Amino acid sequence: MIVKNIKKNIYNKKYLKDREVVWDNKLKDCKDKGIPLWNGSVYYLDKFAKDSISIGLCEYKDLVFLEVKKVKDLKEEYNLNFDFIYINVQVLIVDKQCKYLFGTKHHKDYIEIISVGGTLRFEDGNQIEKFEDIVDYAKKEISIETKIKIDLDSLKYKDMIIDSSICTFLFEYNIDVIEDNLLNIGEFDGFVIIEKSEIFSENKFMAGARLKSLQDFLVNRYVPKNNKKRNNGKRY
Repeated sequence: MIVKNIKKNIYNKKYLKDREVVWDNKLKDCKDKGIPLWNGSVYYLDKFAKDSISIGLCEYKDLVFLEVKKVKDLKEEYNLNFDFIYINVQVLIVDKQCKYLFGTKHHKDYIEIISVGGTLRFEDGNQIEKFEDIVDYAKKEISIETKIKIDLDSLKYKDMIIDSSICTFLFEYNIDVIEDNLLNIGEFDGFVIIEKSEIFSENKFMAGARLKSLQDFLVNRYVPKNNKKRNNGKRY
C-alpha cells in the first residue's frame, strides 16, 4: 500500500472558535471527573483507493468536536473540505483455541472491552510516510500495552476498515496460549478472554467505539488465521 502525506488548510476561523468552546467544556468536565485529557496531532484519512491512501494531520480537538456534532452537520455549517475520518490501529490478540484477549474499562453501568491499539498520532517527530510505519506503530502499541515479546511472523495485517468517522488498520497477533497477566494494566483496568461470538453479544461486556466500528467486518468477513478453513492474513 502506498501512503502519501498531504498538507492543506482544513479549518476556518468560525470553526476554530466554536471548536475551542467545546474543547474547554470537555477539559473542565474531565478535570472535574479526574480524567486526563490531551491534545495533539493525529492522522486523518483524506482519500483512499485500492492500493493507496493519502493522509493528513488534524488535532485531537477535532475528534472531541465530533462528540457534539455529526460530520455532515460540521461540514455543512462550516463549509469544510474535511471528512473527519481519523485513523486508528487495532490489534486482535488471538490464541490457538480462537480465544481473544481484550482490555476492560469499568463504567458505572457496564464493562467496556477495548482492543490493543489506539489513534494514529504524530509524536516524537515520527511521520507516517509508508505502510511499514503503520506496521511499526502497531508493534509499538503491542509493546506498550502488553508484555508480549513480538514475533513478526505472528503479526498479520488483516484489512483497512472504514466506518463512519473511523478508519482502522486491523492487525491480528497469534499466540499459543493467552495468559492472565499478558496485558499491562494502565490504559486498561482489567482484561477478559472471550470467543468471537461474545465480542458484540452485550451479555456481559460492551464493545468500545473503536471496536464497534469493526462489527460488520468481524462478524461477517473476518476469519482468524488459526481457523484452518481460511486464512485472510495479508503480508506487509
